[in-house]
Amino acid sequence: MGGSEWPEGRKATKRKSKKKASNTVVEMVTTHFKDYNITNNDSNQALKGLVELVGDKVVVAKQTVRLRDDRDKIKSDAAMKRVDAIKTIADASMMRVEAKLRKQPIKEAKYEHSIMMIDTSMMNPIDAAFYEEKKAAIRMK
Repeated sequence: MGGSEWPEGRKATKRKSKKKASNTVVEMVTTHFKDYNITNNDSNQALKGLVELVGDKVVVAKQTVRLRDDRDKIKSDAAMKRVDAIKTIADASMMRVEAKLRKQPIKEAKYEHSIMMIDTSMMNPIDAAFYEEKKAAIRMK
């Protein structure tokens, strides 16, 4: 049926324009929220990356502290070993000195005994006088 189209009336035109306007507002709001969502997602991703970096930094800091503590412990252990070695050397030295001090009276007694056993009857008078003085000093002890 071939017919001619009727021109739109005012009500129909108004309805179409309202529908078009509301669609435009809906599109604007939708695109704004999509952009906001994309920006928000980017922000969330950036924050997640930042949190991961901070977490990695904390892990590295903990490892650094642990390594420093281990190094300090090793240093203190080495220092303690050096101190122990020095104490051992000092103790050995003291033992040697004490042994010498214990042997000294024995050496003196042997020396004094050897002086007392010297026969001065065959010596010249100067040497004989020297040894007789020594014998007298030993007897005075």
